[in-house]
Amino acid sequence: MSFLTTTTEVKTKTTLSPHITKAQVLSLLHNQTGMLDLNPSKITYTLLPPSTSEQFYTSVPDAHKPPTIASGPISSLPVYHITEHQGTFKDGGEAEVQGVQGGHWKGGWIKRFVPNDLVYQTSVQHVVDGMISITHAPMGVQSVTTWVVHDPAKEGEGCVLEKSGKVWSNRALMPLIKGGLQGSYEKLAADFVVALEKMVADGQKPGSADELKAGEEKNDSGEMKAGERAAGVEVETVS
Repeated sequence: MSFLTTTTEVKTKTTLSPHITKAQVLSLLHNQTGMLDLNPSKITYTLLPPSTSEQFYTSVPDAHKPPTIASGPISSLPVYHITEHQGTFKDGGEAEVQGVQGGHWKGGWIKRFVPNDLVYQTSVQHVVDGMISITHAPMGVQSVTTWVVHDPAKEGEGCVLEKSGKVWSNRALMPLIKGGLQGSYEKLAADFVVALEKMVADGQKPGSADELKAGEEKNDSGEMKAGERAAGVEVETVS
């Protein structure tokens, strides 16, 4: 790692309701468009062709490159081109609220350095106990967010959802990124739980991960969704 580059990490832990099964949690985590739609910004995203994946993963740290045997060829991993339309947050929040998969890399600095629409790429990996999302953002910022679902510690308790993120950036940007990072993670973790509770209560299943084909664009209309009512969900910060 270059001397000019530094990292920061954040973690959250949420104990889920006992009636929610691990399989139900994984069904939402493994729904690619469902997870993208938790973004609080008004976004447009497009699934890129498989050839994009090889180039995307050339700059991903080795520790986060998928095992070939377990995950198949890298070309099988989806990469999304995402545009966040600045100033169009669905909950009326400031532009320092989180970005894709929990705003795991951007904070209030975006208003100073990226005045127009923010464009970046995100790839998703499904693993047996959760999911991993990797983002390549402007100005050399990269992030890896990992969601892991643990079985209940004992009978009568709920599953535990852990979310951790690591961000790489140059040293000049890092203090600004850190400003909103933990809050971003906490909000997405809470939003996820509310969306999950609603899905379970309604007896719904997430849409198919194949519903968006390469080159097709999906525009999040900005309508109210469950994740915007997450104020009552308890999320524990893990230091």
